[in-house]
Amino acid sequence: MRTGMRLTWVMAGWVVMHAAAASGAYAIETAPANTADEMKAEKQKIMDQILGELNLTQEQITAIDERRRLHVVQKDENSRKQGEMKESLRRALDAAETDRAEIDSLIQQMGELQTERIKIRTETILAVKEVLSPEQYAELQQRKKEFRQQLKEKWQQKEESRV
Repeated sequence: MRTGMRLTWVMAGWVVMHAAAASGAYAIETAPANTADEMKAEKQKIMDQILGELNLTQEQITAIDERRRLHVVQKDENSRKQGEMKESLRRALDAAETDRAEIDSLIQQMGELQTERIKIRTETILAVKEVLSPEQYAELQQRKKEFRQQLKEKWQQKEESRV
């Protein structure tokens, strides 16, 4: 069900995971989500808050949603191919007789897929950046910075508690 500001995974988590915790307004869960669906739901909740605060127009929402849909399709296809390559590499490495040429070819293909994934992500970021006003983008960048700091502090606390 789609409502006003409801978008899923704008920039496949770039906004969600890197801009979510402005001034502690968005809690970072200490326990990991149990399932992929729970993680997506949590990201969606944070995304709804962020998008509501960015005061996006309906045109911006539509443009971002269209780009997100394309991104998801491209990313999923890339992930599927990467999974196949990893499995092929595992089988080649586990084989009784090692075929170095096959292994090198698989490594090359995996590198190309990784490069493609970076391009997909970058194109999505640039597309969203084109949709946002300079003020909205500046706000997004500020949240990204704050979120990174909050994550850094969280991981430092975890490390200290292990000692």
